[in-house]
Amino acid sequence: MGMIERGEKVPALETFITIANALEVSVDLLLADVLSTGYNIKSSEMTEKISSLTPLERDRIYSVVGAMIPFEKNK
Repeated sequence: MGMIERGEKVPALETFITIANALEVSVDLLLADVLSTGYNIKSSEMTEKISSLTPLERDRIYSVVGAMIPFEKNK
């Protein structure tokens, strides 16, 4: 594992763009965990994925998430 992967070194912008292109993902997706807007990006992606499900499948997903929220708040 390299220094970039371990978080010991920040890649140059050109290297970062090369990595994003090689992975065929947007840079906002790569930065989603470190940007303050990262949760908005993830929420939008999840909303899009959930909207493609059947109503029954959506209900199941919402039930699981709903059950996890109180657990996480009690940590």
